[in-house]
Amino acid sequence: MGWTGKINRFKTVKEMLIHEFSGEDENFTWSLHDVSMKGSVLYGIASRQDKKTSISLSEAIVILTRKDKDGWTYYKEMGETVHPYYYDAPKRLLNKLDALYPPLNDNAIAWRAKCRSQISKAKIKLKNGDIVRFASPMTFTFRSKGRVSADTFQYVEYQGKRNIFKLDNDLVRITNLNKKEFQIISN
Repeated sequence: MGWTGKINRFKTVKEMLIHEFSGEDENFTWSLHDVSMKGSVLYGIASRQDKKTSISLSEAIVILTRKDKDGWTYYKEMGETVHPYYYDAPKRLLNKLDALYPPLNDNAIAWRAKCRSQISKAKIKLKNGDIVRFASPMTFTFRSKGRVSADTFQYVEYQGKRNIFKLDNDLVRITNLNKKEFQIISN
């Protein structure tokens, strides 16, 4: 499962991928639609219809992209049935999938659920002073104390920076907060 590379002759990577994943031959028509980009990751719906039987299959698709300085764009596509470990699909896309295209296997069910979980976590806004407990401890190294592990921190607003927490009397930054499991235990 490698990467495919092409010279991008379109204005955007999104346009290139829609063109690349849409077409037809004597047996099938296929298309990429309901597309949105989150950074360098494309989320969309890939559909394929058999011309003889009119049977159509559709699933969510995740396409990783990267560009090099010589004009080449590389991509790697994964359908939801293989449970890609990218969970930033927009709510609009998930709602359409659930309404029109039932999941094709357990991987697709789990992937959609994890995407919805990420959406609900993204809506949690921490306030100054909130006490947060993470599902697993994190380890930080301090010059004065050495290594310290903890799962509970106090959120602090610090000079406009995001994701800063207080651990004892020290400040730590916890990155990728929306990808971590946590609960607010007091505020």
